[in-house]
Amino acid sequence: MAVVVIAAAVWVLYRSITRLWWTGDDLFHLHFLSMHSPLDYCFSPRVWRLVPNKNFTPLQLLSYHADLALFGRNPYWFYSHQLAAFSVAAGAVYAALRHWLSPLFACAAVSLFVLGIPSASWIIELPCRHYIEGLIWAALAVWCFVKAVRQRPGASLVVLSAFLYFLSMLEKEIYVPLFGLLLVLPEGTLRVRIRYLRLHVLALVVYLFWRGAMLGTMLGGYGWATRSRELPELILGLPAKVGGTLVERFSTTGVLLLACLLAGVCLLIWRRRGSVPVIVTSAILILGPLVPVAKAVDERFGTLPWLLVAIAFVFGCRELAAGSPRSRLISTAMLLFAIATALIANRLDWHRRYAGAERIGAEGRFFLSMQPGDLLRRPRTSATAMMRLFKEEYLQLPRGSGWFADDIYLCGADKPRGRIWEYDESAGQVRDVTANALKAAVRYCSSLKVAPLWARFESANGGLFWTLGPYKEGTYSLVLEKGVEAFTVRRNDGYRITPRLLSLMVRYESPDGWVTYSPVLTMDFNVATKFRWQRQETAP
Repeated sequence: MAVVVIAAAVWVLYRSITRLWWTGDDLFHLHFLSMHSPLDYCFSPRVWRLVPNKNFTPLQLLSYHADLALFGRNPYWFYSHQLAAFSVAAGAVYAALRHWLSPLFACAAVSLFVLGIPSASWIIELPCRHYIEGLIWAALAVWCFVKAVRQRPGASLVVLSAFLYFLSMLEKEIYVPLFGLLLVLPEGTLRVRIRYLRLHVLALVVYLFWRGAMLGTMLGGYGWATRSRELPELILGLPAKVGGTLVERFSTTGVLLLACLLAGVCLLIWRRRGSVPVIVTSAILILGPLVPVAKAVDERFGTLPWLLVAIAFVFGCRELAAGSPRSRLISTAMLLFAIATALIANRLDWHRRYAGAERIGAEGRFFLSMQPGDLLRRPRTSATAMMRLFKEEYLQLPRGSGWFADDIYLCGADKPRGRIWEYDESAGQVRDVTANALKAAVRYCSSLKVAPLWARFESANGGLFWTLGPYKEGTYSLVLEKGVEAFTVRRNDGYRITPRLLSLMVRYESPDGWVTYSPVLTMDFNVATKFRWQRQETAP
C-alpha cells in the first residue's frame, strides 16, 4: 500500500512534465540513436570514442531506444517513462529501508526523498534517466544483499545482488561505490559480508574492463577541467557546494528544513554512536565521484546526498520515538515539520524549474516553424545546434534559420535577412522583436569600449585552460562565431575539451556596466599548445 501511495505522490507532484518538449541533451540522444544500434553502443569502442565525454552508460541509451521503438519521437511517452521509473526507484528505496525501519518511518524517508529539490532535477531532465534507473538496481541490490546475509546461506540472492549492482554501474558510474556501502552495513559479521561480496568484486572487475575497453580509459569525466593543484581546495569546498543543492538556495524555508534534518542526524549520532562509520563512509562514497565535477556542482549531483541525509534524519527520529511519550511527540512533530517544509520548498522550486523547461520547449517548438533567415535571440537551451539538425535532417523542414546568444552578433555590417524572435517571459511565448532588437543593437554596438584586456590559453592534459584579465571583478565570457554562442566563465578555469583549431572572442563586462571585446582570436593547437593575446592600452 505504501508503495502505491508513494507512486501516486510522484505523479501528482510531477505529472506536468508530460506536457514538456525536448530539453537539454535529448536531441543529442535521439540523433545518436538514429546512427547506432544497441550492439554498436554496447560493444563498439569506435562509437564511444566519438562521444566527447568519458562516460560509459549503455543502459541509458537502451532505455531511450526502447521509448523510441515503442512510441517514436513523442516526448509525452518519454516523460511518462521518466515518472514511472522514478516511482519504481522510490518504491525500491522503500523496500530496502524496510529491512530496518517500520512502514511509517520508511515511508517518511522516501517522502522526503521524493520532495527533495535535487530529486526534482532528476525527474524533469530526461538525460537523468540513468541516474533514476541506476537507483532502482542499486536499491534492489542492497535489499537482496541484506536478505542474503540474514538468511544464510542465500546464494541465489547474492548472485542477484551482484547482478543488480552490475546493472547500476552500467547505468551510471556513481553507483560503483555501492560496493563500499555493502561492506560497512551493520549486517552479519565483517567476514560474512566480505565472503558474500566476492561476486560483487567480480561484477566490478568486469565493469571496469568493459568500460576501459569502450572508452580507452578506466577514468573519465566531462565539463570543467581541473588542474592537480586545484584539487585540495575543491575537495574541501565540495560538501558546501553539495549542501547548496539540497534546499532552495538557502531560502528561509530551506534553512528551516536543513536545520530540522541536521537536528535529526545529530540525534542519530548521539543515540547510536555505531552509526557514525556508516554515515561517514556513505558520505565519502557518494561525494567521491563528484570530485571531478566539483568546480560546478549541478543540482542532480545532490540527489544521493539528499537521500542519505533524509534517511539519517528519519533514523534519528526513530531513535527519539523509542523514548518517553514526550519524545515520541517531538519525533512526530519533527517528521511532520520536515515533510511540510520540504513540500513548500519543492513547490516553490518546481514553479521556477518548470518555467525554465517550458521556455526551452517553447523555443524549440517555435524554432521548427522559423523561416530561412529568421533568428532566435538569446535562447535558453544549450542544444541549439542539435535543434537545427533535428529540424533540417529529421523533419526535412526549411533550412536557414538560426540563433545568437550575444548581441555582438548584430554589430556586423549586414542586416539580418529575416525577422528576430525572442521568448517573452511575461507572455510565455516567442515574439517578434525585430525592431526593438535592431534599435538595441545600435545602442549596444556604439557603447562598446576599447579597453585593456588580455587572455592566456593552453591545451594540456585533455583540457583547454585559460586565464583572463586584467580585471578581478566583473564578468568574463567566451563568445563563439561572433555571437552565435556565448558562455560565462571564471577568469581562471578550464574545460574538458581538446581543440585543434579554435576561434573565439573574449567578452568582459565591468561592475559599472561597460563592455569590451577582444578581436576574434584564432588558435591552432596543432602548432603550439599555448596562446597569448594582450591589449594594453585604450585606443585613441
